[in-house]
Amino acid sequence: MSVSYRIASVVTLGLAACLGSAHAQTNLIVNGSFESPVPTGWQGADPGPIGSPWTNAVALTAWTANDVSLHGWPAASTRAQDGNQVIDLNGSNPGWIEQTVTLVPGHRYQLDWYDSRHYGMASNVTTTYNVLINGAPTGSSVPTGIGTADALPANWWNAQTMQFVASAASTAVRFAATAPGGPVGAFIDNVRLIDITPTVSIACSAASLTDSAGQVSACTVTSSTAAPAGGLSVNLTLPASGSRYTVSCASPVVIAAGATSSTTPCTVTAVANTDVGDGSVTATLTVAAGNGYIPSTTNGTATVTITDDDVVAVPALGGWALLALSGLLGVFGLHRRASH
Repeated sequence: MSVSYRIASVVTLGLAACLGSAHAQTNLIVNGSFESPVPTGWQGADPGPIGSPWTNAVALTAWTANDVSLHGWPAASTRAQDGNQVIDLNGSNPGWIEQTVTLVPGHRYQLDWYDSRHYGMASNVTTTYNVLINGAPTGSSVPTGIGTADALPANWWNAQTMQFVASAASTAVRFAATAPGGPVGAFIDNVRLIDITPTVSIACSAASLTDSAGQVSACTVTSSTAAPAGGLSVNLTLPASGSRYTVSCASPVVIAAGATSSTTPCTVTAVANTDVGDGSVTATLTVAAGNGYIPSTTNGTATVTITDDDVVAVPALGGWALLALSGLLGVFGLHRRASH
């Protein structure tokens, strides 16, 4: 099953504004901060961990898990990125956690989470894990951060983010450790999945043209959010060029990465003519369904009307013709007076 994606590693402060905005939306991941259940037998004080490796699919609420550990600290601690508990992807050896969520095929989603090296891990030990969407790897991540048990919270966690377009309604999100072996692996916390599918609209600079020379309406496709890496490909339903107008647009049109509007020329141009009474025609351009966006329900269609500006010519009367007409009117007037 094909899936498109991108993954990036950035420092926490660099993503603060982005993650803050994303958090205002509905998180589709359940128990993303691993606060449930709360194991018994708290051990010691910060930074001492609690719990033990969990190797079955029942223990970790809403997640399927294999060979991972749950770590927790007292409520006053700042060790966890969110709440009091985190997942260590290595239980006794590299393990994994997975949650299946219901998505809308064709919609774009953003997965946010935080990671860190295990406390006390030697600096020369490389910790890696992979994020998989429906079994498709999206690229290994190497968390940086703490190297000793006394590390400060400022360098404890790293914000991570990736985007993908859902290819199926049932979608599995998995975090899987890859290295090193043994019971010390990467920490994962505060996993969030949100629908960031943009709304796409189309608008033309002029809603009405006349069938004269130089009559052009420029049309622009606009996304409600910036296009992702690789750009956003938008399908259009376009009218065919004819005797009254021509259309220069093509489908699909691509909004470049980071941009919100298309820059590819898309115009409706009236064909100049002098035909009297040929009426008006309308060119309709519509945003069609596609992957990674939703056509606007209010501005997903633009129309350009080409109207007839030609009229029947009235012959002009010359000087002698006007004089003759005046004479005829005079004779007609005298005749009317005589008849009365």
